Amino acid sequence: MGNDGGSIPLRRELVKQKTKEEKVDVRAQLIARWSYCALSKQPLQEPVVGDAIGKLYNREAMLEFLLDRAGAYGDADAICSHIKSIKDVKTLNLTKKDSLAGGKARNDSSAHDLTAESKFICPITLKEMNGHYPFVFLWSCGCVFSEKSLKELNATECPLCGKPFEKSETVPINPSPDKQRELLEAWRSQKKAGKRKKSKSDKDQDGKQRDGDGNNKRVKAAKSEAAKININGTSVEHILKNYGRGASSRTAPTSAVNNLFINSNAAP
Repeated sequence: MGNDGGSIPLRRELVKQKTKEEKVDVRAQLIARWSYCALSKQPLQEPVVGDAIGKLYNREAMLEFLLDRAGAYGDADAICSHIKSIKDVKTLNLTKKDSLAGGKARNDSSAHDLTAESKFICPITLKEMNGHYPFVFLWSCGCVFSEKSLKELNATECPLCGKPFEKSETVPINPSPDKQRELLEAWRSQKKAGKRKKSKSDKDQDGKQRDGDGNNKRVKAAKSEAAKININGTSVEHILKNYGRGASSRTAPTSAVNNLFINSNAAP
């Protein structure tokens, strides 16, 4: 066939070829998770806060989210819907790389560079907090360390500030999605248990208050009745007030009351 204005299709046009998947830059992803706020996507700037599942946020961004949950950040529900108040996050005590001897200050121009080095390090091992090494923070004080250094020290007090902590208060930073789900369930269970404990405590306190009110009413009633009883013109309430409370000797009020009774029984 020819001269009909047609065209001959090529083989690549007839055969459907498998498209190549775009390779994900793992290093860029790591730096984004460890150096950028999960909410605002801006570089982490102190004060930095962490939540119970190990995500990092700029405190300013977190406050904006709490003040305007619907409009502050579009993807907030997918990131931190579990955070209801500022008490659900912990302000972190981070160690800057340039704060230690020999550390090099970072240029501001590298703040948005995904190939830049991390500006935070472990204060013990001096390893960079960039995702290549597991890091944790202590919920009791907010201090941040590499996981390995904390395990090797096997301490019950924070190596940086000295505040006591329990192993359950150790929160891994940016763990795997499965670990995040596990931490979230544990955190929710802990919050529910805390609410139940607080509710029981409030009920006990209310009961004590009611008992105290009842005792106060009974005391007032007893005082009212005592005021009506007179011995030689002296009320029992007056005797108890002056001799029955705070006396340095136990015999003083007893002898005083006995004398009054003796005098009252004496013949006129």
